[in-house]
Amino acid sequence: MSTLLQRLTEYLAAPSTMDLAEAVPLGVLAGASAATIAAIIGLPAFASTGLGVILGGLAVNFTSALIDNILNATSDRERRKLIQQGLQAGDPQVQTLVAGAMVYAGPDVAGALPLADRTDLVAALEQGMREAGGPLAAIAPRYAAALCAPNADWAALQGTLGRELEMTRQIVRVGKQGKIKEVDQDVTRRKGSIEQILEGGDGAEISGSTQTVTGARKSRRDPAPPAPSASAPLPTATPEARAPLPATLSADGVHFSYGHALIIGVGAYQHPRLRAVGTVTNDARALAALLRDPQRAAYPDDQVTVLLDATATKARILTELETLAQRLAGAPGGTALICFAGHGEPVAGSYALLPYDADPQQLATTTITAEAFHHAIATIRTHATRLVVLLNCCHAGGVGDEVLEAGTPALIGAAPPPEFYRPLAVGSG
Repeated sequence: MSTLLQRLTEYLAAPSTMDLAEAVPLGVLAGASAATIAAIIGLPAFASTGLGVILGGLAVNFTSALIDNILNATSDRERRKLIQQGLQAGDPQVQTLVAGAMVYAGPDVAGALPLADRTDLVAALEQGMREAGGPLAAIAPRYAAALCAPNADWAALQGTLGRELEMTRQIVRVGKQGKIKEVDQDVTRRKGSIEQILEGGDGAEISGSTQTVTGARKSRRDPAPPAPSASAPLPTATPEARAPLPATLSADGVHFSYGHALIIGVGAYQHPRLRAVGTVTNDARALAALLRDPQRAAYPDDQVTVLLDATATKARILTELETLAQRLAGAPGGTALICFAGHGEPVAGSYALLPYDADPQQLATTTITAEAFHHAIATIRTHATRLVVLLNCCHAGGVGDEVLEAGTPALIGAAPPPEFYRPLAVGSG
């Protein structure tokens, strides 16, 4: 076992790490990157230069006293503490160092994740990356999906994520009537792409901003013009970004303020005789990422709730449905999107959705019955202007006698019957 894999295995399997997973996702990320950096310092894969470090084939450029302290820390605990402080402070150089370390260590992180806690730890790592912001937030969805995929092409993914880290991006956004004035971007000796994005809502003013690039490497395929002098800065870049959203849809010109979503993906079950459906969790993550993507659905991050596997218990699902109704009641005009992906089963002449803690021998009391689900949806409908319900639960998902091992009453497995959908079809919009 390699030193890196061994360190990550010891860290990710520790009970204290699981405690962090629920309370401090950023701490889990800091610990994983600290273990990675500690394991590779001194190896041929790691090199320190005047401009930064090289992790494998990935160059991470920076010069910072905090980075020096992280690299020279005498213990994993000290290094983890420094990294977490840097991430909490939004230090862009610490963000870049951690992103580089996590990309380099991706295959080892995937191999070190304990099977029993894999879903929770991946969720914590993804949440920690989102909280950290910067390049970590940019790569979080793809990184988490790769950790869950048994045949992930890490070589290709490392190349893609590496190019993402080489990008220098400055983004400034204001809402209606806002002002962006004299925002300067001064970039020196960067080989990746460089973007400056300035966005404003209706009536916003943008003026006096410059972009200066010095000593940048030219692309062989598309040569760049000579770098300007300080007296002749490049004009502000005009990337292909979506136009600001109108006030009827957005409070800040960027997010779809009226969008609320509850995404539930149950690909693994607590009961040992209910077999897992591995693609469900990744599908739920992908849908959540699409909804949160500011260039696509643009739902605000804190208005998209995701329940995966062990977090998708019967009690938690019903609680989150109630919470969604309450949020919509306090935000008139909202759009609600609810997605459930997992097993479904006919129960007592009706139909039920199977949460993580479903018991195949006590389906009537351990599942989300049609009656309970319809009641929750009816409550949400009274407060939502628009409602979308997505269900992915059928025989093709693996429910049926093949889902269970011998010795357990067989489930027949079926898609929801028309009667299940009929109460969901009431209304318009």
